[in-house]
Amino acid sequence: MTLILRSKQIKEMGEERFLERMRAFFENKFLEYRDVSDTTHRRRTRALMSRARDYGLETEVQIASYLVTAWIAGEDFDTARRTASMILSSSDHTPEQKTKRLIQWAESISAPRGGRD
Repeated sequence: MTLILRSKQIKEMGEERFLERMRAFFENKFLEYRDVSDTTHRRRTRALMSRARDYGLETEVQIASYLVTAWIAGEDFDTARRTASMILSSSDHTPEQKTKRLIQWAESISAPRGGRD
């Protein structure tokens, strides 16, 4: 008997593994994330993944960076925070450049001295 996997199935399996890895990452880095239910984690993460893709972010690193930034700055950071919105909406930057700038911005607002936009 031969097992045949369609591309949609492979994509779904990859997404499930990504969701699991992100859950483990968040629980390790942010102890309060352990209180987030699995259902909530999956729902939020999938919604945020979709928004990240809307900004042209496609790779796991790019999407993971978006997810971490959402945890640090709030789920609506992409519209509520001027700097983040400018970074993500820029047509002058590649997805790699957007990710690098987003990480720098997230680090700057999570630094002990303050989180100003």
